[in-house]
Amino acid sequence: MKTSRRALPRLGVGRLLATVGALIMLAGCSDSPAPTTAADGSSGASSTTPSAVAEVASIAANVPAGIAERGTLIVGADVGYEPYAFVADGEITGFDVDLITDVARVLGVTAEIREAPFAGLFTAVADGRYDTAIPALTDTVAREKIVDFVTYYSAGNQWARVPGTDIEPGDACGRTVAVKKDTYQDTVEVAARSKVCVAAGKKPIIKARFDTQDQVVDAVLTGRAAALSADAPVTTASVAASGGRLQTIAGVFASAPYGFPVAKGSTLVVAIQQAVQHLIDTGRYAEIAQKWDLGAGMVPGAIINGAVN
Repeated sequence: MKTSRRALPRLGVGRLLATVGALIMLAGCSDSPAPTTAADGSSGASSTTPSAVAEVASIAANVPAGIAERGTLIVGADVGYEPYAFVADGEITGFDVDLITDVARVLGVTAEIREAPFAGLFTAVADGRYDTAIPALTDTVAREKIVDFVTYYSAGNQWARVPGTDIEPGDACGRTVAVKKDTYQDTVEVAARSKVCVAAGKKPIIKARFDTQDQVVDAVLTGRAAALSADAPVTTASVAASGGRLQTIAGVFASAPYGFPVAKGSTLVVAIQQAVQHLIDTGRYAEIAQKWDLGAGMVPGAIINGAVN
């Protein structure tokens, strides 16, 4: 999720185990800039569900003048994170893409999705290069010091392995675990587990860090890593796409809110919060979540700065 999450202190085994439990009550994603290509709506590079969602004037009134005059909501997006934002048949699609597209409609503008590296999204939003960003960006107390968030979903982490591999999240000392660079799994979760291993006199977990989720999956399938760790829906999608070559390990852990980041002090955060809430209240949010089989992580309301850790 570079990390905006604080490094773990040196602790004894008992306290480290407690620390892991606390830290794993986050869930994650990334942070830092650099757009590459444009997408969505008029630019024809993104795909969303046909929608009857229309502008709501009272909500659109909170959109900053510059965005309203431009007519577009510029969204930075790392598009390698299925099912939230990914490329299918040459178009950018996913749960986050559909949702932010309808949020923009409520605001009376068009969402313009711009491909960008996962690392750097928060900085780019804070600097005004993007109005907001996706996908699956965990709202944390540390990140709320950089940007404001509008929470819209909740998810946890899950591991996966090749069937028959004898590795578990709680028994991975000395093994190699694949992660996407700068995600929560990279910067906190696996690192915390590794510290527990070392404190217990065992070998540390070896992190294999990759730029894309496809590379993470390939590392496990080719035997370069014994397992992978990612956000639960991402792991589920990776397992489904593997054709039986991967299986999930244990259950989902460490649920935490995802949020749309907005530059601090901007009225856009209020506008987006009201727009997401409008989509929740009208049932459109549920339609999008069910389309992507993400009903389990639906939230009852949109909250500004709702970090739980």
